[in-house]
Amino acid sequence: MNHDVAIRYFSRLQGQGKVFVYWLGTEPFLYIADPEFLKQMSSGNDREPMFGNGLVMTEGDEGVHHRHVITPAFSPANLKGMASLMVESANKMLERWTALIISGKPGIDVEREIISTAGEMIAKTSFGISREDGKKVLEKLRTMQVTLFKTNRFVGVPFNQFIAPKQSLEAKRLGKEIDNLLLSIIDDRKTGVVANNQKDLLGLLLEGNSENGKAGKSLTTRELVDECKAFFFGGHETTALALSWTLLLLAMHPEWQDQLRDEIKQVMGWVMNEVLRLYSQAPNVQRQALEDIKVHDTVMPKRTNMWIDVVSMHHDPALWGDDMNMQILIKLAYYAN
Repeated sequence: MNHDVAIRYFSRLQGQGKVFVYWLGTEPFLYIADPEFLKQMSSGNDREPMFGNGLVMTEGDEGVHHRHVITPAFSPANLKGMASLMVESANKMLERWTALIISGKPGIDVEREIISTAGEMIAKTSFGISREDGKKVLEKLRTMQVTLFKTNRFVGVPFNQFIAPKQSLEAKRLGKEIDNLLLSIIDDRKTGVVANNQKDLLGLLLEGNSENGKAGKSLTTRELVDECKAFFFGGHETTALALSWTLLLLAMHPEWQDQLRDEIKQVMGWVMNEVLRLYSQAPNVQRQALEDIKVHDTVMPKRTNMWIDVVSMHHDPALWGDDMNMQILIKLAYYAN
């Protein structure tokens, strides 16, 4: 199996080097696939994210503010309370798989099953809502993601909203529908239509919001909606994709399964790290310089757009060695001996 999952377009770009400027329409981007350059660029310099307002994308004082409100919701005690709901959903999925195997079904769509189950977990543990309501939000988020992806090639093109008006309008419509769905969930919890003593993520956020509000540190309703979107979509997809690739590699290498069972604590870390390296859940990151940044002899002016190619760095032989795709096998063989 070939582990080269880089998009062909950016594979061609890599011939230009690890740090260079390229154009998307009229917008210049600084392409970065050099970890050392990235480290120097990031050290001591604030960056402004190009997209989003949730915790995943906020930085600086705003990011500190969001973390201050959200972090208590992820205390060990709260996570322990959510674990039983996650185990319940996982067991239901495994029961479905067992029934399918017994019935003689030739195959199982593992990725679809895991994404659906992860979405169910997020719906229950984060918002205390039913699988159907959670499924509705996730389907709209996924449709919007596909719609926006289709318009990516027009980024930087003047009046790009008129080049693909159907997709632009569809994305806006879906965005409003998603906001309205999440607003109704938040409002129901605030007004007590749904029990407001639930210890799910939203309940804990609203509880913390009420306490922090006295000190002027609460999140606005708009920020709560953005956080809900971040946790709803990012919280289930990244985990589901990592698990899907992990199961694929384990199916390809039955010997890994045996060693995982024997030495789960140590070997699992190696396998998961290799999965995350081979199949990055966030293949790239976009940033915009908040101020002039100097790295060695290169100066990036304020507002420079940057495309950080995570996939390329994870598949770069100069960083990992020519035997990079065999390293996990070497480690496992060494441990077995």
